[in-house]
Amino acid sequence: MRVIIQQCESREYLAEGRMWVGDDKHALAFPSGVPALDYIRREGLVGVQIVLKFTNDRFDLAMMKSSHAG
Repeated sequence: MRVIIQQCESREYLAEGRMWVGDDKHALAFPSGVPALDYIRREGLVGVQIVLKFTNDRFDLAMMKSSHAG
């Protein structure tokens, strides 16, 4: 399982250097949801969600949606 951040509107994933990419295979992976949430808050990202990405896409899970900074 990989923990990644996704923009809700564009469906793109956060990659190195705060770039956004369409392919989740190039997404920046976090060790767990807590560091991902810390990153969202620290960087003031809005309109994003934390996604648990599994080998089989049918088990993927969006954990939370950020609607405001802080």
